[in-house]
Amino acid sequence: MASYRISLGHTYWLLGDYPSARSEFDQAHAVNRQLFGPTHPRTLDALAEVGNVDLRTGNFVAAEGNFRRVLSHMLEAYGRD
Repeated sequence: MASYRISLGHTYWLLGDYPSARSEFDQAHAVNRQLFGPTHPRTLDALAEVGNVDLRTGNFVAAEGNFRRVLSHMLEAYGRD
């Protein structure tokens, strides 16, 4: 189900409907987090998409927070190397 949300989010993104895209990416992130946990690549990819929408819409503080969370979880899961 989350992969459909990601695809739909990308469609909204391409149409310029960023609020709808963010909603779909948020929902995909929530589903993936529940199913796989916070450090799973699918969860982190969805969160990065949320950050991309925030960046695109000028919500730089939220974007930075999301990107920092992705980086933190990636470092936690995979280390620096």
